[in-house]
Amino acid sequence: MARLKIDTGSKSYEIEDENGKLLGTIIIYPSDLNLGKRLKDGEKNINALVESAEIIANDESKSEEDKANDIYELDCKIKEQLDYMFNSNVSEVVFKALNCLDLNNGKYFIERFLEMIIPIITKELESTAKASKNRIDKYSSQASKRR
Repeated sequence: MARLKIDTGSKSYEIEDENGKLLGTIIIYPSDLNLGKRLKDGEKNINALVESAEIIANDESKSEEDKANDIYELDCKIKEQLDYMFNSNVSEVVFKALNCLDLNNGKYFIERFLEMIIPIITKELESTAKASKNRIDKYSSQASKRR
């Protein structure tokens, strides 16, 4: 059977823990024209979910069991948003079975990951936008010469 291979423009990033242990590889599609919007929307939704987690954690009217259940549900929702943002199963690679709201050095796991990956993706998006602009400019100048 013949096989067709198409270049999707995907980029692979190996994710390691602080000890250098490879957790896995995530695949992101920086040339996806919907990526910018998904990043913006997802980050907004994640921030709202993190705020909800802080409210739940400080709610003295709830039992510890109810708080744990609510935090678990928020963890699942945040991971869904992360996967939506990148149109890929990023959360499984990054968090494995850990809760993305785990605190370390005063920051949630999800915050530390986003602070690490967003600048890299932003740089990729800028590079893609520049290449797209150059292509448009090339064809625009050719079209104007024909007139």
